[in-house]
Amino acid sequence: MPGAPPTWSNGFGLWAVEAPGIAPFLGFVGLVVVGFEVHFARCVEVGWRLAREHWGHGYATEAGRAALEFGFERLGLEEIVAFTVPRQRCVAARDGAAGDAPR
Repeated sequence: MPGAPPTWSNGFGLWAVEAPGIAPFLGFVGLVVVGFEVHFARCVEVGWRLAREHWGHGYATEAGRAALEFGFERLGLEEIVAFTVPRQRCVAARDGAAGDAPR
């Protein structure tokens, strides 16, 4: 996300999202270390940014779920957070990342 430090040295970062036959680049999805002070200390965020014309097709949901699975299953992270604006909460909820409840 903008302003966040590079994270590939942690074994994760942002992935380009493509839809073969539809668009070579829809946006990006992935995991980043939050680069600002928060009361719950250093954390990893799942985030996404897709071009508006690709909203509402399930791409963020599918890619977000893949990023969460990667973080929990492959990296062994105990917690992944998501910061959303009200309009994006439906995607976060489908990904299982909404609310204050732990995974």
